[in-house]
Amino acid sequence: SVAESLLAPAVDRPVDQVQPVDDVVLGTRIRGSGRTTGDVRLDFVPSNDRAVFDIVLAAKNVSQTRGTQGPVTVHTRGITALDASRRIYLDENDVASGPVQAAADTNSTVTGLGINARFGKRIISRIANRKIAETKPRAEADAERKATDRLRSQFTEQTEPAIGQMRGQFRDRVRGPLEA
Repeated sequence: SVAESLLAPAVDRPVDQVQPVDDVVLGTRIRGSGRTTGDVRLDFVPSNDRAVFDIVLAAKNVSQTRGTQGPVTVHTRGITALDASRRIYLDENDVASGPVQAAADTNSTVTGLGINARFGKRIISRIANRKIAETKPRAEADAERKATDRLRSQFTEQTEPAIGQMRGQFRDRVRGPLEA
């Protein structure tokens, strides 16, 4: 039997991060900033032979970006739902972990369009709006794939210390007294 109070403090925390955005989506460099808010929590999973729980991230990133290609600058607002989890196994001998599962779901909205040209602004604007509408699904899919890959990598990196802390506490509070 494992008490949630033993492990949850090493994991449970709010997330509130602001980071710059600098990426290339479908050949266009985009720059701006994004704010990620949410929480990381510990969820216990029923098991008969060992303690099983998930470290879970549920968050949302809201970004404001701009991308320029030729005379056109597109301003966008993106909302990306971020979900990640990592299963942890604790038995009488040790603490082990599985791989990170991650997913991102992006929805973006064009908030402005700038045309840097002396002539033909209307036709450039019409062409740009058509191109944006045509490429939006591919751009969002590309952004989701990149966000998922980044999330998987970052969540792996960020959960390692918590797993290490759990291992240390397990050795110090459970295995150590039993072996003494």
